[in-house]
Parts: sequence; structure tokens; C-alpha cells
Amino acid sequence: MHVFASSQDAAKIAKKIEKLKQQRKISTYELALDMGLSEYPIQTLLAHNKATVKTINTINYYLTSL
Repeated sequence: MHVFASSQDAAKIAKKIEKLKQQRKISTYELALDMGLSEYPIQTLLAHNKATVKTINTINYYLTSL
């Protein structure tokens, strides 16, 4: 069973992801590979502000390790 994060948390992370993509000039696919995720959860997050708690935690961990 998937537990989804709040839309506000997802929106905050989506903004950080977009900013990071622009700074590094990389695609969603390349960013997902760096995070150890498939591209689909990142696309869903960016398009719909919807992500599982696990995805949000993975992204947060990645962002703090930069």
C-alpha cells in the first residue's frame, strides 16, 4: 500500500527539483538516475504535486547530501 505525502510537501519538493534541474541543466531522467529512482515518480511529482512518502524521503535525503 502506498502512503502519499501531503500536496503541500510535494509542492515544496517539486519546486526544489525544478530549481535543481535548471541549475544543473539536466533532464528529469538524469536527475531520477542520480537519486536512484525511476523517472515516473519524479514526473508525477512535478506534474501533479503527488508523491509517496517514500519518494519524498528519498528526494529529501538526496537534496541534503548535495
